[in-house]
Amino acid sequence: MRVLHVLCELRASGAEVMLRDAVPLFRSSGIEPVILSTGGSIGDFAEQYDALKVKVLHLPFERKWRHLRAFYRLVRAAKVDLVHLHPERANFVLAIAARAAGIPVVLTVHSVFTYEGRLKQQRRFERWVLRKLGMRHISISASVEENERKRLKNPTTRVDNWLGPSFRPPEAKERLAARTAFGVPRHAIVIATVGNCSEIKNHETVLEALRLLAGVADRTFVYLHAGHGPMEAQERELARDLVEVADIRFLGTVVDVRQLLWATDIFCMPSLYEGLGNAALEAIACGVPAVLSRVPGLVEVAEPSAFVQFVEPTHTGVAAGITALLDDLSAARATNVDFAGRVRAERSAAQSVGKMIETYRLVRSTAGRG
Repeated sequence: MRVLHVLCELRASGAEVMLRDAVPLFRSSGIEPVILSTGGSIGDFAEQYDALKVKVLHLPFERKWRHLRAFYRLVRAAKVDLVHLHPERANFVLAIAARAAGIPVVLTVHSVFTYEGRLKQQRRFERWVLRKLGMRHISISASVEENERKRLKNPTTRVDNWLGPSFRPPEAKERLAARTAFGVPRHAIVIATVGNCSEIKNHETVLEALRLLAGVADRTFVYLHAGHGPMEAQERELARDLVEVADIRFLGTVVDVRQLLWATDIFCMPSLYEGLGNAALEAIACGVPAVLSRVPGLVEVAEPSAFVQFVEPTHTGVAAGITALLDDLSAARATNVDFAGRVRAERSAAQSVGKMIETYRLVRSTAGRG
């Protein structure tokens, strides 16, 4: 079975990383993934699929009817057996176009979408129509599942986000090598965020938290910021005012996120909401103490503890979480190693990918081909 995964620009973010890690599992079950980037550019992460000999296609998204025609022709020419839509953007019309081409469709809801008013009614209607046409929605977490059911009256198949086997705590020499690779001073406290620069990711609170932490216990802070996005220029402007507070580095796309996490002392994810914070899962699986927002999609990542601090998504909240971890950072990291093993077991790729494949087969068998 050939499955076309429709994504935005290919970056080292949750869906792209999970799909890359799942390629061997898909293939062992007779599923051949095909990737479609709909970004303005194909994206840096495309080379990761190229290395695995996964076919990558590119069709830049446009809010025009000609895009639907081009998408319709593409799915027919690609000779795929199922289309898996990941972006929320225009997923209703793209799903209709794929179905008109005779291809069964699965859609994944990757976030807790808090639609209100007319837009909520529109999305509720769209999801109802797609279900009536034999399509199925996948939710990536309990938070997403509940939000879809309550807000949009949309029952979903829950397939939890998964972790690849590479995310594990480092050996001492691996941690030292990672910090050396990033040029981190030996006694510096490394704070990291991983994610696109957007209002939702709320990275400005980390920058403002560093201002509050200036001079705390004579600590030297290094902030490693991985990701691009629409808020990047604003974040860089704020960082310019903090040059005497911390060493702030905008890294752009980081393909080897594990190495970044191995070099990190405290991971921060101050998002306003998430579907399920994969970057947070990866950090905890690597044994990194974390400061996370107390919001849907993150509160289910882990139980509050000495090494996972849940805070309000404000700069004072983030600063308080970092301060709590600084009290005994080495002990927090040592304790987190045990918990990291449990997270990896609970979020195994084999279990979630198996459930996704079951969904593919069910949808294909019930939808037929047009």
